Amino acid sequence: MLAGAGGLRFLRQDSPQAFTDVTRQTKLPVALLTAPYTGAWAVDIEADGDLDVVAGTATGLPLVLRNNGDGTFLPTHPFPSVSGIRQFVWADFNGDGNPDAALIDGSGRLHVFLNQRSATFREVPMPTGLPIKAITAGDVDHSRPIALLALGPMG
Repeated sequence: MLAGAGGLRFLRQDSPQAFTDVTRQTKLPVALLTAPYTGAWAVDIEADGDLDVVAGTATGLPLVLRNNGDGTFLPTHPFPSVSGIRQFVWADFNGDGNPDAALIDGSGRLHVFLNQRSATFREVPMPTGLPIKAITAGDVDHSRPIALLALGPMG
């Protein structure tokens, strides 16, 4: 998958050296495919075994493309309190066995959503006024669960 100012492109790897553009087979609207994006992240949003796509935009509702399993995708918006996505992390932050979502929105605000299953999420309140530049996930002290790590403007 490619995502950027020119829109979205879906590529199927046919061999180690060759990819085929299968964007038209997704049956997504042209306006959605040609809109500008800040990035794309592969996740299994509803835990059905196939990869879906979180597509970041500078503003507006974040777009999640749910994989129908047949090469087509369904546009959804499971994060209604967010406008834009600069960065996205998918990891099990609360140790319940289901990956959760953390993201930096278009204005630089951190959001964390706990996975309630079936592509349903509950936002966890985050402190306001925290300037966050980047996020990632990791088991920093070998104690589990996975921690959300944030980088501020000073490092």
